[in-house]
Amino acid sequence: MSASDFQLSPNKRASKMPKKLISKAEDLFMIPSTSHNELSMSLFVIHEVEKMDLNYQVDNCGNIIVTKGSGPYPCFCAHLDTVHNYKKGFNVVRAVKDDRTYLYTVDDENKRVGIGGDDKCGIFACLFLLHELENVKAIFFTEEECGGYGSSNIDLAVFDDCRFLGGIDRWNGKDFINKYGGDYTISKEFAKALKPILHRFGYSCSTGMFTDAFNVMGRRVGISCFNISCGYYAHHSDMEYVDLNELYHCCQICLEIGKLPNRYLHEIPKTTYAYGSTYNWRNDKWKDNKWGSTSTAKWNDAEDHYIVRMGRTNGLDPDAGKLAKWEDPAKYARKCHNCQIELTTYEFRYCTTCKPYFEDSPRSFDYYD
Repeated sequence: MSASDFQLSPNKRASKMPKKLISKAEDLFMIPSTSHNELSMSLFVIHEVEKMDLNYQVDNCGNIIVTKGSGPYPCFCAHLDTVHNYKKGFNVVRAVKDDRTYLYTVDDENKRVGIGGDDKCGIFACLFLLHELENVKAIFFTEEECGGYGSSNIDLAVFDDCRFLGGIDRWNGKDFINKYGGDYTISKEFAKALKPILHRFGYSCSTGMFTDAFNVMGRRVGISCFNISCGYYAHHSDMEYVDLNELYHCCQICLEIGKLPNRYLHEIPKTTYAYGSTYNWRNDKWKDNKWGSTSTAKWNDAEDHYIVRMGRTNGLDPDAGKLAKWEDPAKYARKCHNCQIELTTYEFRYCTTCKPYFEDSPRSFDYYD
């Protein structure tokens, strides 16, 4: 995920995090966990899991899979890595404002550096749910910030006994992401069961960007998947901070979602996208686009893609009527030239974190010192 968003309208229903949990949060946020260097965080998670005497396994990619009780399980996930490097150390600072507790990080020279709430908040919430729920599965994915390496390679059989997959990896304190890439990611039955819970906690449905839960969904895992806000802000930037009230609020809503008893199956449709277009065709239907083109689509099972015949009605397209193959947009996604995370509309060549180091700026030379 990549953006820099600040807290303009906090979730007013979020209550204070208990002091005991604040202390645990500070311990967790003090652990560095940069992509390709997640060992310290992995050991911390394993230590916490062993203290709870829970079963866990670490797969060949470094994903940590923890189970508690018997299935089918509510399944929640977070990722172990962050985008931040700390050349001059870092120290967690606690601040209280308007009855809300915030954490941010400064280096040894008292300059702001990113705290890594994306996704240490998700790790904290998953450990909380492992402690509180009687039956639950939690997955700590490796290298999400590098394009979802862990979730791209995890054995999908892990989810055979899961009711749903919930990612805890969204900025702010009130988004429930149930739509990704134009597709709904949860079943109607699940949406109906969630509606009163979301209303009670002040969450609303929204559209989101890449995260591990949706990466698994794209591999056609067959269960409802979502992503939920957990209280971090200005992620992927030196100004990143965490609202502990909203993080605790996220833990509470996930606790309620985890108690839903049913297994919510959901399969996204086979969909391919036009290169350079935001339109897609499925189920032998066609859609008009702004240029007035008409298209028909047919799924080719043998080659696993759509064959689309396009025709322009306004005469602007010299190749009207030409057969075209439509490909997965991920192949053409704009990515940071350094860390390979997906870029937002307002980012060019480099993401917010990498830009100061790799573009022509005074800091670019300091990076190599």
